[in-house]
This record gives sequence, C-alpha cells and structure tokens, in this order.
Amino acid sequence: MTSGIPNQNPYLYGPGPFKRVPKGPAAGPPLRGLVIVASQAFGIGLVAALTYKYTVSEPQMRRYKQYYENH
Repeated sequence: MTSGIPNQNPYLYGPGPFKRVPKGPAAGPPLRGLVIVASQAFGIGLVAALTYKYTVSEPQMRRYKQYYENH
C-alpha cells in the first residue's frame, strides 16, 4: 500500500511543514526580516539607478546638448 505523500524524501521536504528550520532573514522576527530585505532592495536599487544615470543617461544627455548647440 502506498501513502498519500508523493515524495517522502526528508532532505527535500523535511520531516513536516512545521519542523523546518528557517535560515537567513526568515530565522528572526518578521519585522526585522522585512527591514533587512527592504533595505537591501533599496540599496541595490539605488546603486543600479546611480550606475545607470552616470553610465548611460549623462553621456546621452551630453550628446543631445552638443547637437542642439551646434545646430
């Protein structure tokens, strides 16, 4: 007779849904984890925006200004 659980691999699915030990930001209190994840997202977004601005946007705007000054 087979059980109702399709895969009983404890390495993948653990001994049960409530016995899994969380790791990383999920291991602490919920608000602390939210603050950590939100601040990381803000920092990555800020770095990406500034990188885009100074590598793509500024040179393009300089070209537009030079074009309109010459014509």
